[in-house]
Amino acid sequence: IIDVSTDCKTDTQCFSNKCFNNTCTYNVNANVESCDTIYTETTLFSESNSDIYCGLMVGESCTKDIDCSFKACYNGTCHKIQYIPTD
Repeated sequence: IIDVSTDCKTDTQCFSNKCFNNTCTYNVNANVESCDTIYTETTLFSESNSDIYCGLMVGESCTKDIDCSFKACYNGTCHKIQYIPTD
């Protein structure tokens, strides 16, 4: 099991190498990508599936969907897609 947290005391505890007020925060100088699972809903014509995609983290500035790890760029900011299939 890998334990990942955004709690920190020093910059070196963060993937972004920036700890502020004991929380890992965005660092414009860090070259960090996020990889997320994107689920596709079942439709009349296709079954649901999932893909892993890497890109900018949620909250980062973007210009198009493919810039972001969830492939969701709205109003210049990466967003998280909420669809998760039920078992």
